[in-house]
Amino acid sequence: VMESLTKDGRDRSLDYKISGFNIPKGSWDAQVIDEIRPLEDEITLSKSSCSVFVSTNIDYILRNLGVKYLVIVGGLTDQCIESAVRDACDLGYLVTLVSDACITESLERHTNSLATVKGFCRQRTTSQLLRELEAPTALSPAVTSAFSTPTQLEIRLVPDLSTLRILPWHPSHAIVIGDMQIAPGEAWECCPRACLRRATLRLEQELHLQLRVGFESEFLLLK
Repeated sequence: VMESLTKDGRDRSLDYKISGFNIPKGSWDAQVIDEIRPLEDEITLSKSSCSVFVSTNIDYILRNLGVKYLVIVGGLTDQCIESAVRDACDLGYLVTLVSDACITESLERHTNSLATVKGFCRQRTTSQLLRELEAPTALSPAVTSAFSTPTQLEIRLVPDLSTLRILPWHPSHAIVIGDMQIAPGEAWECCPRACLRRATLRLEQELHLQLRVGFESEFLLLK
């Protein structure tokens, strides 16, 4: 919430002091409206600068919670929201900005701000984001059926020789890295390396970034 830590606002940012902007600690203006009032054990932070990452310990809290993905909404689009998006991106978070859940003093300013931060976040409308959150994980009918069957499922896997790399590790051991198949030429949809490649490609297309990823070895061959 926007709120100084003191009644006279002596702790607020220089920009806020110059502009005369102050929301005193405990004042009516610092209260959260009933429609979005935090629940008993939800975390609220008081911020006294444009970016929430500058005047609070939100980064410390998010990392302790293991949060990697942020959904950002609020106002003003071209001030506090834009600052939060940029800082979150620079700190390594994957940011979704909900375009119709943000507001500023004019439509022109709102539109310009969305265009400006496009490279720092992906943008979704409220309805688009809700559909994503409500959508089930996309799996093929065969995979879905396998996981929903109560009986034990046995899959005999074979290596995809075109992807194999053998790394010497010990005189009697070797680490083998590669994809697994159900049969020669028949891909295994749950192969972790293949899943990782698909996820990486999707993120590169959505975020317009070039990603470098790795996956630890899974199989040990004995002579």
